[in-house]
Amino acid sequence: MRNVLGRYVNRFEKKHRDFRRYAVVVAVLALIVFVGVNWRLHDKGISMTSDYQCGLKEHKHTEECYKKVLICGKKETDGSEGHTHTDDCYKEERKLTCDKEEHTHDADCYDEEGNLICDKEEHTHSKDCYTTEKKLICGKEESKPVKAHHHTDDCYKKELVCGLKEHTHTASCYSDESADIENKSDWEATIPVLSGNWAEDVVSIAQSQLGYEESTANFKLADDGETRKGYTRYGAWYGNKYGDWSAMFASFCLNYAEIPSKTVPVNSGSTAWITKLKQQKLYKAAANYNPTAGDLVFLDTDSDGRADHVGIITKTKTASFTAVVGDSNDAVEENTYKRSSDAIIGYCALPENPKQKTDAESTTAAKASEEKTTEESAGESTKTKSSTKTENKTETAETDSSIEQKLSDGSGSSLMKSAKKKVSSKSAKRAAATQNAAEGMRTASYANFSPYVVWKEQEQSMIRIQGTMKQI
Repeated sequence: MRNVLGRYVNRFEKKHRDFRRYAVVVAVLALIVFVGVNWRLHDKGISMTSDYQCGLKEHKHTEECYKKVLICGKKETDGSEGHTHTDDCYKEERKLTCDKEEHTHDADCYDEEGNLICDKEEHTHSKDCYTTEKKLICGKEESKPVKAHHHTDDCYKKELVCGLKEHTHTASCYSDESADIENKSDWEATIPVLSGNWAEDVVSIAQSQLGYEESTANFKLADDGETRKGYTRYGAWYGNKYGDWSAMFASFCLNYAEIPSKTVPVNSGSTAWITKLKQQKLYKAAANYNPTAGDLVFLDTDSDGRADHVGIITKTKTASFTAVVGDSNDAVEENTYKRSSDAIIGYCALPENPKQKTDAESTTAAKASEEKTTEESAGESTKTKSSTKTENKTETAETDSSIEQKLSDGSGSSLMKSAKKKVSSKSAKRAAATQNAAEGMRTASYANFSPYVVWKEQEQSMIRIQGTMKQI
């Protein structure tokens, strides 16, 4: 009993394992079919819920779409060898041509006495009375030989009568050529204000385009019939709306940074662009150049040894740099690259704006002239201050001497009047000197003196006058 039960258990477990194996195989096959079909539907753009933009009805011509039109120009016939009449085709017939009646006198032609009473001429037809004629008896018409002909397919051509164009929907049928279209005013509205510094301006314009993506609704299929090439504003600006647009993006930025193409040529292809830059001596090999912001970097993203993308460098570090690259994952992106990366083919060294350089030189010359004028003005103010200071000291010494003499003479009353008059005169002069010094300081911003010196001297003079007044 135990052995029987064990056999049933083993048999059940084996069937269960086999079932699980079959289930796994079926699941894997189902997954493969699902992924394959879904990928093909996505790749071809065929979806029952999508709207066809081609404007055509899907149709394939069948036999019902055509009718046969006879073009050989011949009648269908079994053919014949033709016929020419021979003697066998005729029968000879004798035809009486004489006008006499055949008659032989008999007893009735005589009377009882034996006299001829018949008014007819005795005549027997001879061969001279006949002519021989040939009568056609073959029943055929004389004709040339005719070759047999039966209509074949070569005798006909198919003429299309359905009125429909043969068409099978593909991914291109989903492209809406009116979607995402931009004109010049649309994309120029995204351009920032320029500073005149080419490097700063091209970086600013490139960064203003970050996030832009090529159209997924408006596209063309590449030569392989599957790869989609979306519409971009950069292609529309350059004249190739559905082309690879990395180089056209960089050219767009240079153009709107107002960098003349005679100075820095532009191109829609990365490799061809390098050739033009070499002619202008602007191209730098990756190993022999340290790029700066505003320079162009040429990239080999598919590792075939040729440049296929162009970026605008926005920031540099010792071992890396960042660049805004067009057509990077079908969008404008800012990416970071190591200087040692094999993807870097070379650079374009962006020259300095010659107009900005001239303006900077003019500004420097004007500033130097202004500083020279300021220094001369400050020198004159310093001379004025020194002259005023000397004059004040002289007047103070004279005043002190006069006061001492008058005190010794005992002229106190007149001395007081004279002192007050002198103080008033000196105060007026010092005030004028102070105002002149202050004005000089405002004009001579680069001179090495302070209004505090003038005020300090005035204060000391007043202290001396007050001391003299006390003595009086």
